[in-house]
Amino acid sequence: MIAPLKNIKFKGVIWYQGESNGYYPDDYKTLFEGLIKDWRKTLRSSDLPFLYVQLPNYATLSEDYYLQQANLTDEVRKADLEAGWAKIRQAQLEALELPNTAMITSLDVGEWNDLHPLNKKDIGERLALAARAIAYHEEVNYCSPVGESVIREDDALIVTFKNEGTGLIMKGNELNQFIISQDGEHFYKAHAKLMGSNKVIVWHEQIGLPKEVRYAWADNPENANLYSKEGLPASPFRLNI
Repeated sequence: MIAPLKNIKFKGVIWYQGESNGYYPDDYKTLFEGLIKDWRKTLRSSDLPFLYVQLPNYATLSEDYYLQQANLTDEVRKADLEAGWAKIRQAQLEALELPNTAMITSLDVGEWNDLHPLNKKDIGERLALAARAIAYHEEVNYCSPVGESVIREDDALIVTFKNEGTGLIMKGNELNQFIISQDGEHFYKAHAKLMGSNKVIVWHEQIGLPKEVRYAWADNPENANLYSKEGLPASPFRLNI
């Protein structure tokens, strides 16, 4: 469908899509990376800047998303672990492996009852920052924080972040939306605290030797509140040892 544009010179591309792919999210990484490569081939620009928006929060919040007792009844529902939009966001994050790409996170501007968020301004401003960096080579901070690596220390996991800007902050009194697992199948709401400028420690007092951590892993992760000091929300992610 873009073949008629092949003789036009583009400075870059902005892409905002993926909602319907939530029904078959496991295919999205292959499809999306294939699209980027094919557009670059068709438009005769092997390094064409490709900027895209990670899916926002959307859909009805699970009333029992997390049970409130501080014990193993904090187990996350299987339906949330299999959330299609969460898997799409992970695929979008992994697509950054392709050169000259940029992703902006919109997890804080979506609405549970509207597929198309009303707040276009924040999305546009974040895309503008990415364009200034990727297409115009300005030195601006445009990346959202994202978990880069994880280690286990006693019965806790310590996540090191990249793209943290001048440091990580939380909005509110405690960090939300971190979950951990010791078997990769059963996940539980985790306690989480900031460590310095680029680390978060997560744990659950009744889980020993955890091996996987996820952040904001749901279609609509309520009150995901980890940010950089520059005001960019952390991207959802999953990491394991």
